[in-house]
Amino acid sequence: MERANRRSIGPRPRRGGGGRSGFRVHKRGAVVGEGVRARGLDGREATLAKLTRRLFFMTTKLNHWPHALTRSLISIVLLVGAVGTAVGQVESSSAPSAATSAEKLVVGGPAPLLKVEKWVKGEPIKEFEKGTVYVVEFWATWCGPVRKSIPQLTALAEKHKSNSLKAIGISIWESAAPDGTSALVGVERFVSEMGDKMKYNVAYGGDKGGMADTWMRAADRSGLPTSFIVDKSGKIAWIGNPNSEREGMLVTVEAVLAGTFDPKAAAEAVRKAEEGKAKAKELGNKLKGALQGARAEEAMDIVREMLRVDPKLFPNAVGVTFQQVMINMGKQDAAYAFAREMFNGPAKDSPMDLNTMAWVILDDAAVKKRDIELAFELSKRAVEVTERKDGPIMDKLARAYFEKGDVVKALELQITAVELAKTDKRIPAAIIQQLEATLARYRAAR
Repeated sequence: MERANRRSIGPRPRRGGGGRSGFRVHKRGAVVGEGVRARGLDGREATLAKLTRRLFFMTTKLNHWPHALTRSLISIVLLVGAVGTAVGQVESSSAPSAATSAEKLVVGGPAPLLKVEKWVKGEPIKEFEKGTVYVVEFWATWCGPVRKSIPQLTALAEKHKSNSLKAIGISIWESAAPDGTSALVGVERFVSEMGDKMKYNVAYGGDKGGMADTWMRAADRSGLPTSFIVDKSGKIAWIGNPNSEREGMLVTVEAVLAGTFDPKAAAEAVRKAEEGKAKAKELGNKLKGALQGARAEEAMDIVREMLRVDPKLFPNAVGVTFQQVMINMGKQDAAYAFAREMFNGPAKDSPMDLNTMAWVILDDAAVKKRDIELAFELSKRAVEVTERKDGPIMDKLARAYFEKGDVVKALELQITAVELAKTDKRIPAAIIQQLEATLARYRAAR
């Protein structure tokens, strides 16, 4: 998610929770990062945009999207050329370009100096003391996801207070408010508002971007929040998103504190991860081109390669490609063959892909020949993989039963789907209303 262009959409982006503030659906159909100017769409690209909007709504909102979309945006967002970052993070449009190799800040390298404009909370920390572990988190007042990461950092600092761990928050990429209030005053107000949720040392990095340059730019990072773990010797042990990559962050903290952290192994892991991301982006762009060019066989081959690289990097590439081949290209026999191949192989444990394919077969008006039995098997497997805990996925299985003529079973499952959705805080009220409307339809048909 990018920092909003304040001149174009108002003084400040809407503050929101970690995940949903990451993306919005542009009125013309493109899924874009907040603040990204959606480009005009026409022809096949407009069709793809419409498809992506529907898939984004159906698969990400309904299928544990904060978890799945964190791993990769390529399979959905890159299909229309939109720009985005990991869920729970904001990408700043004011972030400088990447650093040169000589300036690059990497895991295993020395931590830069702490040169801030003003410490606004806690005692100033002028340098990293040997024997102390630091978590340095970059944030901004306009960034919605920091309202999730800030209390998490407080909890981490409190947990390890006796183990020589200190947390530091650095505000960067701020600007004056429309009423003339300075960026510094805005930061001080925000910190005061957070109170004990932000119970650690906090500094304002400054208007000129010194800290942003020596840390964020040097590490080739443009998303907020971003955290850096500095080990007991003053070297960088970890760099990442404290929301979507929290597990890795906590494991690293524990290892550094225990003295079991291996910087060489960590640096090698980062190198491999970066190679994987580069490969994923390359394949995502290839898939985009193949789908826009209506090259069905090529698109399906690219998805097969994606799954050989790492299925986790492309959580809905199968579903997106299935719908494009089925609906936009009109090659339904090829689409069904692809669906069966994926169902019997690499996508059998991917509820997002399974659910998307089932949804297309059951619900899309452009499907001329509905394979209800295949949709039933896909949705049944998706329910199994999610351990019968996902209401919207359960809804698809209920629909499959309804289409098969088993209204009683459909009604039973739809009741469960509604109950599950109501207890899941991630499910929007509008989705619950849709599930309830479907339940009413099944009751009327009994």
